[in-house]
Amino acid sequence: MLKKLQEYDISHFWIHGPLDFIEFGTCTSLMNVIGIDNIIRYSFYHKGDVPGIGEFSEPVDFKVLVLKMRNELEEPVRAWRNNEKLVKKVGVLTGAGHSSNHIKMAVEEGCDTYITGEATLYTIQYAQFIGINLLVGSHTFTEIFGVESLASKLKHLDKGIELVKLKEEHFELNHN
Repeated sequence: MLKKLQEYDISHFWIHGPLDFIEFGTCTSLMNVIGIDNIIRYSFYHKGDVPGIGEFSEPVDFKVLVLKMRNELEEPVRAWRNNEKLVKKVGVLTGAGHSSNHIKMAVEEGCDTYITGEATLYTIQYAQFIGINLLVGSHTFTEIFGVESLASKLKHLDKGIELVKLKEEHFELNHN
């Protein structure tokens, strides 16, 4: 693959981890896309992943947020409503934020809803047990907006950079 990149004069670098934990990164970008107005805390790494926290200035209905996520991610986001509150404060850990410990952190910060890109049986059961709404997109499409944010920043630095969005398949959710 490296040979092909060199042949076509294409640069490539890997930035997955750092992009998860930077102000304009994956979690923050997803919060911006779904309309969260107030970023209380960016996601960061301290002896493990720590979710970002954001608030809507005006609470939104859970069903409205689910629809917004499905439209923005262009995929069938899975949703579990585990309380009757309007959605106000949200914990977000894109990609593999499926640990019950991540959800616990969000609850300790007063979140009524948690958003991530992967879920296990334990994720779903713990969210139900603790009473926090759960929204789960795919790993790729919960993080794609952070990649777009990085690309925009690079283009801002060098107007000669051409951005080309590759169309990704939605193969992670494994259902229609």
